[in-house]
Formats: sequence, C-alpha cells, structure tokens
Amino acid sequence: METMLTFKKKRSKIRNLPIKALCLLGLLFLSHLAVQAQIGPIIWEDNFNSLNNDIWQPDIGDGCDIGLCGWGNQELQSYQANNVYIDNVPGESGNNALVLEARNENSGSRAFTSGKVTTKGNLSVHYGLIEVRVRVPDLNQGLWPAAWLLGTANLTWPANGEIDIMEMGFSQAARDEQQEPNSTVNNYIGANAFFPIPGGGVGNIAYDVDYNQPYVASTPLNDRFVTYRIYWEPTQIRFTVLDGSLEHDLYANPFPIDPEGVTAPFSRPFYMLLNLAVGGTLPGTLSNGQVTAPLPGKMYVDYVRVYEWNGHGSVEFDYNDLIAETGDFGVYTDNTPTNSQLVFGTDAEIYAWGETLEEGNIAPYEGDNVIAWNTTTSNSWFGGGIAALNGKDMSNYVEDGSLKFKIKIPGNVAFRIGITDNYTNEKFIEFPAGQSQYGLTRNGDWGQVEIPLADFEGLLAFQNINYMFAISSLDGALPSSTFQFAIDDIVWEDGNSQNPRVVSSISISPANISITNGQTQQFEANALDQYGDPIAANFSWSTTGGNISSSGLYTATEAGSFEVTATSGSVSHSANITVTALSNGTTLPGTIQAEDYDEGGQNVGYYDTSAGNTGGAYKSDDVDIENANDDSGTYNVGWIENGEWLQYTINSTASSGTYDFSFRVASPNGNGRFHLEIDGVAVTETLEVPNTGAWQNYVNVNATNVSISEGQHTMRLVFDNSGLNINYMVASEVQNNNNNCNQTASNGDFSVEISNDSNNPSISFIPERAGVGSPTSILYYSTNPNATFPGYGVSPNIPFTINANEGETVYFYYTYSVPEGGENNTFGNKQSFVVGNCGNNSARTLILANDKISENDKMIRVYPNPTKTYLNIDITDAEIYTTIKIFTVHGKLLNQFSTEGKNSIRVNTSSFPSGIYFLELSGNSGTETVKIIK
Repeated sequence: METMLTFKKKRSKIRNLPIKALCLLGLLFLSHLAVQAQIGPIIWEDNFNSLNNDIWQPDIGDGCDIGLCGWGNQELQSYQANNVYIDNVPGESGNNALVLEARNENSGSRAFTSGKVTTKGNLSVHYGLIEVRVRVPDLNQGLWPAAWLLGTANLTWPANGEIDIMEMGFSQAARDEQQEPNSTVNNYIGANAFFPIPGGGVGNIAYDVDYNQPYVASTPLNDRFVTYRIYWEPTQIRFTVLDGSLEHDLYANPFPIDPEGVTAPFSRPFYMLLNLAVGGTLPGTLSNGQVTAPLPGKMYVDYVRVYEWNGHGSVEFDYNDLIAETGDFGVYTDNTPTNSQLVFGTDAEIYAWGETLEEGNIAPYEGDNVIAWNTTTSNSWFGGGIAALNGKDMSNYVEDGSLKFKIKIPGNVAFRIGITDNYTNEKFIEFPAGQSQYGLTRNGDWGQVEIPLADFEGLLAFQNINYMFAISSLDGALPSSTFQFAIDDIVWEDGNSQNPRVVSSISISPANISITNGQTQQFEANALDQYGDPIAANFSWSTTGGNISSSGLYTATEAGSFEVTATSGSVSHSANITVTALSNGTTLPGTIQAEDYDEGGQNVGYYDTSAGNTGGAYKSDDVDIENANDDSGTYNVGWIENGEWLQYTINSTASSGTYDFSFRVASPNGNGRFHLEIDGVAVTETLEVPNTGAWQNYVNVNATNVSISEGQHTMRLVFDNSGLNINYMVASEVQNNNNNCNQTASNGDFSVEISNDSNNPSISFIPERAGVGSPTSILYYSTNPNATFPGYGVSPNIPFTINANEGETVYFYYTYSVPEGGENNTFGNKQSFVVGNCGNNSARTLILANDKISENDKMIRVYPNPTKTYLNIDITDAEIYTTIKIFTVHGKLLNQFSTEGKNSIRVNTSSFPSGIYFLELSGNSGTETVKIIK
C-alpha cells in the first residue's frame, strides 16, 4: 500500500484528521467566500446518437485478467462488448441512447453478462459541471447501475481517487445504515468519493450519516430518466440529482478539496465510466441465486455533458499520449539547472510503501528541500519513491543517459535503487552493505551516485516510466535496527546536454480579467527557456490584493485593481485583475431592463458569442443593444444567438416566495426560445416567443409560479435559440388567500373545494381539464408543514374528510394522472387552509410591480380569479391605463379593448377554454400583467 508523504516541494504538512473533521474545516473556510455560482458554456457532450469508439471503449471481462476478480466488489457478471449498443429510447421517438444491458447468460465461469464503457486513455475531465441523464431498469435485487470517474494518475486505487456521480441498487442493510429503512431499492440514490488516508486506509464521504443525504424519491426512479450532476471546482465538489424540476443535494454541504492534503487526488483530471453490474457488495448479492432482478435489464444513458463551472472546467483528448523528454530532467532538485522537471502535486508525488517509512529530519544537501526518512521497524523491509502520475517518455535517455542523485545512508545498510514502468515491469540495482559502487563511498555521509541508465535495460519500457526513482531494502539483508537516511538532487541526465535550459520568461493566463468580489479565478503560468521553447517550472504565486493559493487559485476579498505574479527562480511576470464590488441587485417584485445585466465581463454578467455591441447603444461591451420602439423600456437586447445568456443579481422580497414573470419580447419569425435560471438551476421550462411580425413588435410571454426564496440570488436569462429581441422583464408576487373555499393549483390542472364544516372538514379534487386525475389521484396532507405527509387515494369530485380540528391549518398537495401520460405532483407548491374558516372570497390579489403605482397607492383588483363566466376588473384611477389585452400562456392575443376611462370593466370569459391567461393593462404609467385562471 502506498502512502503519500509530506515533504515534497512547497507542500504543507498533511494532518491526520477524521473525514468528518476534514469536511467541517473545509466548510468553515468556504463559508467565508461569497462565491457566485456560474454555469458557463458546454465544453463537451455526447448525445449517443452513435457510439464513438474514439471516446468510449467497452471494458471486457470479469477483472480476473488484471488480478481483480469480480472487479474488487465480488460482482457476478462478465462485461461483454455485445452488451453495449445504441438504441431508441422507449417513449421518446427519435431520441437515441447508450444501452448497457444485463443478461442472464453464461460467459466463462460467470452466469451473467452486462455492459460497461470507459473513456480511459481517450478523454479526461478536469473540473466543471458534469451531467449525466440516466434511466435504470427495475433493480429489484442484484442490479447495480453507476456513473463514476477515476483519476488518470498512474497510481493504484484509492491513491488515484474515485468520484461516484450516482449509484443505485443499495441493499436493505445499507439503506438502514443511512437511516432510510422505509426506502426501496428503486427509489434510493447515493453518491460517494474515495481517497487515500494516512496509514494506508481508504477515506470515503458516505459513511457519515449526518453528512450523507441520499435522495429517496416519492416515485420509483426505474424506467424513467433522471439527471445526475457534480459541480466540481478546485475547492469543492457538490453532488446533486435533478428529478423533474427539483434539484436535490446528496450531501449536507459540498465536499471540500485540499490540494495539499489527503483529498489532493481531486485536484487532478479524471476519466469517466458507465456500467450496470450484476451482484456485488453494494447490493449485498454475492451468489447467483440471490439475483431476483428481472433480466434482461437495460440501463439507458441519454447524454453526458461537461459545462464550465465557476470559470473552471477542461476536457483533454488522448491524454495518455506522451512526448519524449530531452535534456537533463529534474526528478527532485532545487538548484541544479535542468531542461524540464517534475511538478509535485500536479504530475508527481512522493510515496512511502506499506507504512515502512516516516518523515525524518536530515538537512538538505542543496536548496531548501530534501527527502528525509526514518524506518519504522527493525528486521523488516522498507521502500518508497517518486512516481510520475501521468507517466514520462524517457526513451531518449537509455543509450547515453544516467541517473544521478545524492544519498546519505548508514554504510551497514543494504539497499537497492529502481525504476518502474506503467506496464508492471521494474528493474533494481543492488547496493550491498559496505561496498562502494557507482561512485558511492559507504561512509555514512552524503555521497554522489551515478548509474548509467543502460544498466536498467531489459523488460523496462522507457517510453512510459512510472516510478522515476525508487529505493527499497535488499532481500536477504534486512537492517537489524531502525535508521534514518536522506536523498536529494535526483536528476536524469541524457548525456548530450552542453548548455542546460533555464527559465527565461513567464506568461500568465488570463493576462487581464475582471471578476466580482468573493469570486475565484484560476491562473495558469507557463515558462519559456533561453531558446524560446516551453520548459517545465515550479512557480510561486503572490498578489497585491486578495488571496492566491500555491496552485494559482485567486480569491477576491476586496474591490480594486491588483496584480497577480508568478515567479520561478529569479524570473517573474504579472497579470492584472480587476475586482468589482458585489452588485446590490434589483429588488423583486420589480421590473428588470434587459440591458441592465450585472457588470463585470464575459464570465460575470453575460455570455455573448460575437465581439462588440452591434446595436451601438447604451454600452460598449459585447452585448448587442439598440434603441427600442416600445411603450416602455428605452433599449432592447438583440442579435441573440443560441447559448448566449444575461445575468442579474436580484433581491427577492416576496414573503410568498412565488412570482409571475412577464417577458417583453419580439420575434419576426417565431423562432425565439429562452428559459430562466436561479442560482444555476432552471426554474422555467423553455418559453416560446410567438411570431410578432417584426423585430420591434413586442408581446408578453409569461412564466407563472416561479419559486424564488427571500434574499439575494443570481438570475440568468438563457437563450435556447436565436430569433428574438428582449426589452424587459416584470416580476410580480402572487399571494394566495389560504382561507378560500375554492383554490386552484398553481399549474391550473385542478381546483380544490374546501368545506366550511369545522367538525368534519373535507376537500374535493376537481379536475380543470379532461383526463386529469384518472386513474390516479393521491392526496397528501398534514397539520405539520415539516412532517412527511401521508398519502390517501381519493376520487375526483368526491369530498374526502380531513382529520383536523377547528382552527388548525391543513397543508396539502396531490399526485395525479395527466392526459399527456404519467403523473404530476404539486409538492413544490403546497396549498393550505384553516379548518372552519375557509372564507367566501374566491378572488386572488396580485401585488403589482410598478413602483409608481405602489407609491400613489393605486391598485388593480381582478376577480373572481379563478373565473368561470365573467371577470371583473376594478381600477382605482381610470387615468392610469388606456388599453387591456388578454393573452394565452404562450403569448397569443385573444382580445383587446379600450378602458375608455372606466373604473370598472367586466369581461365575458365563458368561451375561454380552461387554462391560464394573462391580462395586460397598458397606459401612461407603463404596463402591468395579471395572471388569471379559467
């Protein structure tokens, strides 16, 4: 077992903390960073219209060929290429997906076959938002689907790190342990991360039941698609599941990453794996006869996507391709000039083997750093070395090169020096006790060793070296007592270098950047030698304001203009960073002009695919703004392309936490599409802009019942297609009277009739459109809003008696069938009433967003709402509005008429089909929109 030690260059000491303490420390640190979540553009995606074998390769067999029978988990299947294919998604015509199929068929000694694919060697991911849309089969007992990642470093597990985006199929015992005894195998989802801990152990984040929060769905997750995500950045990983429109965190807080501690593997790239196992330790199914899941079982993967997240994220193809090194190569040295060198923490680590060594205190031979070790046990073996995490091609060194190093070790200790490759081959040179060879004088003092690399020839593959230096005891000559020794100044010389390359200049990317206070920015440095060629270098980082880590991760702590400097030896270079103050934001309810997005640049307030302001109005950045020809709003944003977005800081003040949004948009062709996100999560479906006939003919497109909790949030308007202009957005708070005798669900699917009987209160589910609630209608209610609501089967239009007393508030929601197929539920928009006091007013009051109206105490009253035959509109001041328009939820104009100075207007709605509509009133004071339900 390898244990990473702590004396590599510029690395702090790892403290042996329990995982829970480690997480808490990281969370306390993160709580001081006001980081704004940012989902950027898609970096890479595979929609599995075909199987790209340049990316995905089937993993074949049962693991026995690599000494890992049952893949280390006592799995019962053998993976086969025929179990991996592309097929149509059931129920989604025209949509293909990757299928991994588990079958009850023999393969060698295995009774089952299944499918597994991996991107190993072909594609790696380093940070970003990784999203996988998956549909699993009926897991019953024995199937184990997973979407996961492994570190690309050439290290044994868990030293390379593992990230499990999703796993299902947990045994009842595992679910009991996580305090979910009433869950089922088909509605329970978990995630995890594994890493090495001191002492040769394995750390994972799922064991702490207070920290681990598996998702238990109210509806079984099999045979339907669910989206799984990780939000991965240099400081943390957040695990979530997106079930319908609701996103659930799988841990109490994001998992913190310490690039200089035990969680360092998560600072490096990973490759992806998708598989459907049969049996194993996780489902607790260890014999063929225990498998009861119906077979064949098919796991569908609709897509895999990688987005930029908080400015981080990269994808590398063919990442195992190595370039042959040339010139003198530094393995571990401070002052010796070299052409290239290992970068510890990035592409190299120091390991002790089997807890046989611990950190010593011998002073360095040169520079400030040294590998100093004490052995831990007498009459026992010892060993350790320096591993290149991604391998190094050292094929140019075999003929004339040499391995040179300094060593200080007692003369009576026998040892050997070795090199290993990434194909399990190794070669060691022996140094018997008391014998001088390869320049080493055995006097116990610092000595110089130089071994011709030709002496290591044989099976060793120099084109892909793993351990570039290793030392261990000599079999048959184990030390009789513990001792200390040290190694320093390790260099591979190629035998041809006359003038070693040195760092001559440094560049930093990005060279100029603007961010908002509290955000982070990763800086990267690169060096050139005196000949203008790239050269590997270690960099130290400093800044004139804010904080910057040893890896170049900058955290803004104050507003201003600052320099970030990278230094290697005597050479330095600086980049400029401007930190803007966090925006105070726009208060909602209110109107947001499209052009008033957050200031700060490409990765803060907007994403625009074309350079410059095509419209030439208002601002000079890359967003295209022009003068608007509309009743309200001076400017509009135009020349919009698919994938662009605008971002706004908002302060939500609505106590109800629910808004209706009205977007003022125009489209000459009806192609415009967009959606709204709050804090990186979509809160509306894709909204369609109708054909308005011209770019400056504006209509309102509406989104209803958008949930935004009180406080400051990041709101993003994301454009899913080109072909629209946007002028402004109006957000109005919706308040429901909880004492109504008749309430309508927020989506308009059904209404509820509430009895006024305080002794035997009842409610009735009333479908508002044909097919709703048939055959399934389930009522969930409780007088405790924080409890788990029990469910009761009910019949539409039939009163159901509630067990509650007079004066108690009853909270409820429904799960019900819909004619489009499947089921809806109103869990996210629960309703309530007070027993014995349901009231007689069936109107709903909408708090308007126009500031001028609220200042003058001018209000509009629209009732009854919901309406059946007539809708009454009362206007306090008849001079405010001149025109009333009625639109469908998709923006189609149904009716338009003048108010003619009237204070009260009655509209006949008897011919309107049941559904949601929007009433737009416009005039001298602007435009207001009211949602009505028929």
